[in-house]
Amino acid sequence: LGFGAPLINALPSRHASPCRRRAKSKRWTATIFFPFFGTGLIGNNLACSAETPTPPKLSGDADELALFSDLPVVVSASRQQTVITRSPVPVSVLSDEDISAGGHNRLEEALRFVPGVDVRRVDRNHYAVGVHGFHGSFSDRTLTLIDGRSADSPMFGGAEFYRQPLVMDDIDHVEVVRGPGGAAWGANAFNGVINVITKDPEDMLGIHASTQVTDFGDTADSVRWCDSIGALSWKIGGFYERHVSSGEALNDDSYADNDWGKKIGTDNAVVWRVNDSTSIRGGIGFAEVDSGVFEFLGYQPPGQDELDTTRAYLRIDQRLSKESSYRLNWYGNFLTSRRPAVFDERSRENVAEFQFDYGEVTNHQLSLGGDWRMTDIDQLSDGIPPEFDLANAPYHEQRYGAFMIDKWQAHERLSMEAQIRGDYYDGTGSDWAGRLAFIYGLDNAQKNLLRLAGARAYRTPFPTLRDATTSTPPFINLIASDDLQNERTWSIEAGYSGEFQGDLLARVDLYHQRYEDLIGFAVVPGVGIQAQNIDGADGDGGEVELTWAPMTTWSAQRARVSAWYAFNHLETDQVDQEIRAFTPAEHKIGITTRLPLPKRFAFNLNYAFSSSSDDPVVPVTTHVSIHHQCDLTLAWALPQHLGELMIGVWDVFHHVDDPVAATGTALPHNTPGQTFFIRGVLDF
Repeated sequence: LGFGAPLINALPSRHASPCRRRAKSKRWTATIFFPFFGTGLIGNNLACSAETPTPPKLSGDADELALFSDLPVVVSASRQQTVITRSPVPVSVLSDEDISAGGHNRLEEALRFVPGVDVRRVDRNHYAVGVHGFHGSFSDRTLTLIDGRSADSPMFGGAEFYRQPLVMDDIDHVEVVRGPGGAAWGANAFNGVINVITKDPEDMLGIHASTQVTDFGDTADSVRWCDSIGALSWKIGGFYERHVSSGEALNDDSYADNDWGKKIGTDNAVVWRVNDSTSIRGGIGFAEVDSGVFEFLGYQPPGQDELDTTRAYLRIDQRLSKESSYRLNWYGNFLTSRRPAVFDERSRENVAEFQFDYGEVTNHQLSLGGDWRMTDIDQLSDGIPPEFDLANAPYHEQRYGAFMIDKWQAHERLSMEAQIRGDYYDGTGSDWAGRLAFIYGLDNAQKNLLRLAGARAYRTPFPTLRDATTSTPPFINLIASDDLQNERTWSIEAGYSGEFQGDLLARVDLYHQRYEDLIGFAVVPGVGIQAQNIDGADGDGGEVELTWAPMTTWSAQRARVSAWYAFNHLETDQVDQEIRAFTPAEHKIGITTRLPLPKRFAFNLNYAFSSSSDDPVVPVTTHVSIHHQCDLTLAWALPQHLGELMIGVWDVFHHVDDPVAATGTALPHNTPGQTFFIRGVLDF
């Protein structure tokens, strides 16, 4: 079918086989620079992920994936392989080439250049990341997945990216869903979904080693070995990262030396392709992070934060026929956190999932499934001071969910997708999510498509939001909540995508979103601060994306120029209504220029602008100023595809980035901006 091929053909050896390249003794590594489509509309070799379900069967001879074989395929919008322009909700793709071309060793930095995503650095360890805003210290309105498995904190909500056992070089691509995704993924896919999809071992055969150092002395090193014997392939990998504090990097001792960090760990996987119909895969990763103490409510005791993360999984895929298959999946997230400013805690999360894809009915692709999630959380000690406590610890909570997704090709130009999901959570009760989308082709070639959709999703309050208390003066007196309800959102969406002359693509996506029962912190006179369902809000906006990829005369590779603009406005029902997060930056702009040069050189420019935003915290609203970032890299591919050398600079125009105070923090400080780095990669 070739549904993983890029829109603009790469070097012939890149797509000798349409999807996997197991027969090759080694794969061109993602760290060698390839100037293909990436951020925004187009990605590279996306359908080859281990986490993609079976392709849908449509009417007649016009199988959708063959019809749109030049476009990438995504899975995060509907848990089925879907051509990106026919997705029921807008999806942007950050490809492995985008990641390697930018030279970033933090995923948060790479996400700056994705349309509609708000990214602000709080300190060198912590970022505020959210789709369409609602980003903060713990961005719990955007669901983060790694290979379709939750990476959010069961204690605080939101993803702590830095603690994940994840190496940037192992990422195949990142899919960013802009809009409610609860119908596909359940509770907490409230405003969007970030799904990090990693490469299979058979796509990375050989030994890969990389090292990176900045002018501050920060380092990021990783090594992996991938090999195969017959139907069995595996990956064994390790990594080490270290960065100095902002004070040391800026040679400024006027504020606490608190945001240094060190991370060490391993990530391992195995795939057994039992036969043409059955595959079994599993893996385990571990990361240990030591860092400066996370400041909370102005309190920053001596010592350090210590975070241990273990992620494990086992998955079976079975194809029953050409059109039908099922998947069984178990995964576990096991976290231990020692935070002197708050408390020590341990969480254990076990999840069992089932999905059955059925395509025997003409013009329909049906998916049925469900999951069971068991979460155990223990508070191991009190923070001292301000002596935080969880009123109902320890927690043993369960969640049950079931979903149905039907993709119907009603006409040769019209398709419909209906998604419905129900969940019961014994911590907060039952709720549901849904999505209905219509996609219409304006021409017989389906190069110009219109999309109209509506959706509903919800967010459940996590234990610390429901039950956290503290009463030690002079800190804020935080009292446990009475009865928090789920946050809910409704959205109406419209979009257009078009292909022109084979090397120009355009996309426009618009939305209106209604939020209800948003949770914030309110002042209870004479008592203290309490989390409450305060009120609702309205969000409006959209994104415009344009990508041009002309062929160069001096290289077999294409150049790439892309630009996008995002407008995301939030109007709360109450003036200065507390929402536990930043409002979205109303105006965001991104530009990427990727240019292949003679002699195996390649140049990359990434630019992103964000207007100002607010964090309406109790008792005074915090204002966050505008931010613009320009990153430049120059890479040289070693002969015989043995790796690459890269030099670059991040944040060209700023020596220092302004302080950013997120929800729960009171001692913001400058962070280093302009950063020079060199990077080396070897593959053999």
